[in-house]
Order: sequence, then C-alpha cells, then structure tokens
Amino acid sequence: MLQDFEGYSSFENDSHRNSFLLSITLMYIFFLVLAVLSPYRFEFSLKAIEQKILYQTNWIPFRNQLGMRNIEMSFWLLRDVGAFIPFGLLSTFCMRVVWPDLSRGYVISMVALSGVLFAIFLEFLKTTGVGRYGDVTVVMLACLGCIIGSVFFRFLSRSNRV
Repeated sequence: MLQDFEGYSSFENDSHRNSFLLSITLMYIFFLVLAVLSPYRFEFSLKAIEQKILYQTNWIPFRNQLGMRNIEMSFWLLRDVGAFIPFGLLSTFCMRVVWPDLSRGYVISMVALSGVLFAIFLEFLKTTGVGRYGDVTVVMLACLGCIIGSVFFRFLSRSNRV
C-alpha cells in the first residue's frame, strides 16, 4: 500500500502517502515511549535521577544479562532487538522517500545512528521511573534492531532502486 503499485494508488498523491508514513512513524515512536514509561510511577527528585544515572546504570554491556542464566533473559534480549526492527524499517522508508539518491550504506548507518540516539533518549526516560535504571545493552540491541530493519527493507521493497 505504501509503495503504490503501478496500476493502483490508494493515496491521492505522494504527499498524502508521505504524511501517512510520517504519522505511522510518529505513532510507533509514541508507542515505544509509552512502553518504556509503563509503570507510570516517576521519581520527582532530580538528585535521585542523577544518582540513578551515575551509580545504578549498567555501563558494562551484557553484564546483567550474562549474570543470570535463564530463558527469560534470552527473550528479553530478543524483545529489545525486535522492538527496534519496525523503527529501522520505517526510518529507512522515510529516508528513501525524502532522499532517494543516498547510498545504501549511508542510509543504514544513519538509521543505526538515529536508533542509538532514540534508544539513549528512551533509557534516560526509563531512569525517571521509580525502581528503574538505564542499561547500555539496550542501546546496543536497539542499534542492531535498526540495522536489521534497514536491511530487511531491501527485501520488502518492490524494486531494487529503493
């Protein structure tokens, strides 16, 4: 539907398609923000948030995940990668619509960078919750998920030019 096949167009013009795409992307970003803040219990002291960022954040990747050997940690890792695959797909599509002449490697690197920046923002938001802390592993997994989504975009597009 978003690619507008030759004989059929579900949108009046390209600007309607692009605004629809932008609204889907913004709704997915809003969904991720709501999922990160899910208990909706917040720290109201900036000093407490600062202490959590400095002393409770997991700055060593995979330290907590490899310390506990159970199936739930494996699913946790897969869930964090999977949450950013649609973000990578949508970001790649947005970049291809806005800048169609960019090279594939540049698009993948820009999507990975945007995913990392968004994941850092989400981890910072997560530290504002009571009993929650930040984790560098999630940022790395978000980058991997964005790269996978960007690579999968090639398989899901109808032509090789996109």
